[in-house]
Amino acid sequence: MKSIKDILGKTKYSDMIQSEEWKAFASQTIIDRGAHCQSCRRSDVVLQVHHINYDASHPLFVDSEADVAVLCRSCHEELHKHLKQFRRFVFGKLTPQSFRVLNGALAAGLDVHDPLRFCYALAEMASSPRSVERFCESWISSDKRTGTP
Repeated sequence: MKSIKDILGKTKYSDMIQSEEWKAFASQTIIDRGAHCQSCRRSDVVLQVHHINYDASHPLFVDSEADVAVLCRSCHEELHKHLKQFRRFVFGKLTPQSFRVLNGALAAGLDVHDPLRFCYALAEMASSPRSVERFCESWISSDKRTGTP
């Protein structure tokens, strides 16, 4: 897993988040998002702005709205812990093709379903080996009928 320093190149991340531009961007983002944690919904805690996507060619505060999330410290730390575990698992188990399929499936599911409900449904399906087998058999059968490779 790349470190923030590796992602951002020669720019010092700690200097960037101390800049007045970043502080203004983060403060405005927190206000715009309703001054609460987007995960646990608490507003009585210190809030932080988490980068979902880094672009080393742009200053941190130039990111679009979609590239950041407002989180409390606890949720922010928990997110980083789970991201690290997820990356370790995904890159250790999935091929590039299967990763693309997973990414597409997550994007499709999260576009039409509440994220938490979708994750619970996915976990429920995945926890039952027979459920996964039935889905795979159905999917393979439909591919044979339609001629999809």
